[in-house]
Amino acid sequence: MEKLGNSGKMIKISELDVRLGTATPTQEQLAAQADMYQFIIDTYHEYIPTAQQYGITIWNVSDNANEHEFWLPNESPNLWDANYERKHAYKGVADGLAGRDVSEDFTGELEY
Repeated sequence: MEKLGNSGKMIKISELDVRLGTATPTQEQLAAQADMYQFIIDTYHEYIPTAQQYGITIWNVSDNANEHEFWLPNESPNLWDANYERKHAYKGVADGLAGRDVSEDFTGELEY
């Protein structure tokens, strides 16, 4: 990432996903997935100057098999599980994008 930051070019993370090797991950695997999502986003912000940050795109919405039956079958790489419930990975991404633990002062209210 440091080399990319030093390139002077616009840098985009495209189709980010963190595979777990199973469609039925353990709680430990889900926590590790969240940590990896956050690590990637934190590293992007650390090494890519703001003027070169072109964006981060997540690969797909959920682990529902119908959404990725032809690509990564029997996997769980996304932010929502097969039933469209948020996974730990959702918080990992949110914390990475915010640059802090977003749950520390979350009130449920949206600020505009």
